[in-house]
Amino acid sequence: MFKTVNMHFYYTVPPNLHPVVQVVMSMMINFFIVKPVSIGLFFWDNAKQLIEKKQYPELKVILITGASSGIGAAFAKEYAKSGITLGLLSRNRERLQEVAEECEFKGAKCYIIAADIKDYDMLKEVLEDFDNQHPIDLLFANAGISGIEGDYVWTEMWRKVIDINLINSSIFSYFSPPLAIWYGATKSALNKFTHDLYYVASKYNVRVNLLVPSSISTNMIGNDYSSIPPAYLAKILKKQLEDNVFCIAYPFYQNLYYYILSTLPKRVSLLVSSTFAKMIMKSHDLN
Repeated sequence: MFKTVNMHFYYTVPPNLHPVVQVVMSMMINFFIVKPVSIGLFFWDNAKQLIEKKQYPELKVILITGASSGIGAAFAKEYAKSGITLGLLSRNRERLQEVAEECEFKGAKCYIIAADIKDYDMLKEVLEDFDNQHPIDLLFANAGISGIEGDYVWTEMWRKVIDINLINSSIFSYFSPPLAIWYGATKSALNKFTHDLYYVASKYNVRVNLLVPSSISTNMIGNDYSSIPPAYLAKILKKQLEDNVFCIAYPFYQNLYYYILSTLPKRVSLLVSSTFAKMIMKSHDLN
């Protein structure tokens, strides 16, 4: 009788070799696949821009969630002009009124929609009502909270973060400290959702674009030396939407930094993310 060989042994790699194997495989994939494809896409995109400039229908009606401040407000002001109808949605009616006044001064027609995006039934009702009266050409889904609560990450905050954050991406979708457990999880999920929605929606002649902002001066981030004014982002966003860029990463260098962190071997990644979390805890005085 022959002894049965445990074949599962041949399907794995010893843990101490994981970092080395991952690095070698990443180098091979990047050199033999990613690099040639990236170079090909570079020449293809540039040649396509020279040969043809695809014209998309002119935008007339734009609905913006999270429009009362930050990126949403900047986006509304960037598009505000005569002939444009803006639907401004947020919980804070007073701040929406301030944004609407600035947009109307530029010639836009504004409708204030005071609603909480966590209330699905109410959100569905107000969106359908607005779309029936003013068929939407562009929906800018923009809202988010950090959900950073120190040791209280397992409280009811998880539901709030999921309900709100599955609407707008972030560089934390690539790599994030464990302190932002729900924030990073929702952003990663949104990237995957948008990637697949791009294909599904194309069958219905609907364009889908993914915005991945990094350190932008908002109520959530604050105004430190490294943050970018949301008005700058709005200008870049408008231009790249016109060019139908799928993933709009701004500032690009910050996106690149976090993307590189996401490619680290897992053991190194755990060390870096833990260190990152301690730095954030200290800066926010969370204990």
